[in-house]
Amino acid sequence: MKLSLLLTAAALTLAPTTTAWRVYFYQLKDGQGPSITASGPGGTGSACHSVGSLNNKISSVRWYSDNSETNPTTRCCISMYQGLGCTGTNWGQSWCRNRFADTSNFGADNQISSYQTDCYKV
Repeated sequence: MKLSLLLTAAALTLAPTTTAWRVYFYQLKDGQGPSITASGPGGTGSACHSVGSLNNKISSVRWYSDNSETNPTTRCCISMYQGLGCTGTNWGQSWCRNRFADTSNFGADNQISSYQTDCYKV
């Protein structure tokens, strides 16, 4: 009984606590001003997400596509959309590696309403 409890506690201690992907949306350029952060486990598949209170107010984005320490077998891409529900233009942007950009660099300043994550095995 005690050994089983000890093994369970050890397994929980060693389990990864960080996520596979993470995104930061900032209201101002250069990663400044109010922001929101979202993250996910990085299992394979796609999901659409809302930018919440920063709808049509985003001026810079920081994207982390994977976590090589805790999830070395999955990489995620992000596509940002002008419309809710991942509709409308996406400005030809699909980021599959860590990246930071001001949204004015690709014509999307204060226009992002939603984003899609696509995760796949590497």
